[in-house]
Amino acid sequence: MHLWIADIDGGNERKIQSSNVSLETLAWLGDDSQFVFSEVEGDNSRIYVVNADGTHLRELLAQPGRTDFSAAIRGTTSMMFTSYHGSDVQKATVWKLDLKDPAAKPETLFEGCTGTLDVSPDGNYIAGPVLWGSNPGLYQYSLRDKKCTALKPGLASYFVLYARDGKSFLFENTIHGQTSIFREPLRNGEATGEPQRVLTFPFAVREDFAGNASTISEDLSVIVYARPNGQEDLFFLANH
Repeated sequence: MHLWIADIDGGNERKIQSSNVSLETLAWLGDDSQFVFSEVEGDNSRIYVVNADGTHLRELLAQPGRTDFSAAIRGTTSMMFTSYHGSDVQKATVWKLDLKDPAAKPETLFEGCTGTLDVSPDGNYIAGPVLWGSNPGLYQYSLRDKKCTALKPGLASYFVLYARDGKSFLFENTIHGQTSIFREPLRNGEATGEPQRVLTFPFAVREDFAGNASTISEDLSVIVYARPNGQEDLFFLANH
């Protein structure tokens, strides 16, 4: 398996890593200067960081377990990770690490509740999925209140994104072969009001393929996605 980084138009490609085991994509640092990915072997992961130009690849100190999710903490050089220990999601550990400090050690933040897909602009809330078990859905954890709440019960998705002002969040759902992005208001950390459809793709976007199989820019202008079983044209959809 090989991992590559390229510009958004597919040019300037750089091979980052080759491995005989699974390589999984994780996340970009907040300023897009570095990329984090994992090498998975059984129930454990080795986590690596590399510069956007493909230089200075190094392994990070990581907590035990299989690390499946990560998100940047806005305005910092730190990232949050979620490591799993078997199938019990309540034993999952969310931790953070400063990528700019070579001597930094993982700092445990909380256990259970959710994986890590995004961090709110104020750094207090972590949103992510519970993909299996008796209570799947999108959940949110407050570091300040040490409280776990359900954002979208029953929706096991690999995509959730806070708005830049922290007053709403985006999520996706696939219905009748089409994937749509919805926006739902947030007030005091609680989902309020009815979700509004803001964008629909004329195809189903695959969510998982050796890590997240798609990502969407914060302004919804660009989507990058994997289609391992075929190829289709990608159309630009503009809201007017």
